[in-house]
Amino acid sequence: GSFIKGAIALMKKKKTEEEKKITKAIFSSHGGLSTLTSALSDELLKANSLKLGALDIEVRFREDLQLWQVTFYVKGEKEELFSRNLITTIGSLELANTLKTEVNLTPITQLRYAPIVQVALGYKSANSDIFASFGGLIPSCEDKEVLGILNPSACFSDRCPKGGLLLSVFLGGMRSPHLIEQSDDYIKGLIRDKVARFIKLKQEPDLIEIFRHPRAIPQYEASTDERLALIEKLEKLYPGLYIGGNIHDGIGMSDRIKQGASLAHKVLSNKTSA
Repeated sequence: GSFIKGAIALMKKKKTEEEKKITKAIFSSHGGLSTLTSALSDELLKANSLKLGALDIEVRFREDLQLWQVTFYVKGEKEELFSRNLITTIGSLELANTLKTEVNLTPITQLRYAPIVQVALGYKSANSDIFASFGGLIPSCEDKEVLGILNPSACFSDRCPKGGLLLSVFLGGMRSPHLIEQSDDYIKGLIRDKVARFIKLKQEPDLIEIFRHPRAIPQYEASTDERLALIEKLEKLYPGLYIGGNIHDGIGMSDRIKQGASLAHKVLSNKTSA
């Protein structure tokens, strides 16, 4: 009831000009979202603004310089960068290992992640009417192992041959974390049974690809407030530090886009006021 009332109230709320531009349309890029990230990385590499393959990264605030010092190794060679502002979007454990501070980071490192197994199923020929929607989530009362089944080929072009089908099945999560450790053969057998059960598709797929994500989805549990308070404390303690990523502000892609814009505005504001 409270969720529905909140949704209705949000609908009635007067939107800003920026908010009016937001739609509920599902979007992607030609060839998949990797096209977007590849284009961004190519441009950054051209400008010599991107370092790939960096290992043993350490970040510390130099009080004597009032600057951030970043040290890392690329192909065995030590490199060093200095900056006034530092934006980090890495995960909770990586942040604790990278940021050198005397502050106790336990509220951040104790963040739990749901392990996810993603299975891509490709069919060169299939009845498209069998699953014409984009997909759906599976409630735990229906199944403890399958989280959801998506059909990217229903709304995105060039995802499969004409007349074919591409499915993306998600398994595991917090309700079946053990699945991340199962063999490929076990996962394939499980997937065949689940797909046949939920969408009545019993034919053998022409493509099966399995992807394991041990730390896929951060869990916003009772400890969330403590984690958010610590993030705020760190940003106040260290000038020019901006902590982003899915450890706060939501877990979805839209959350990351919104957060990215917000962080950019904060950095530019800091630059202007300095």
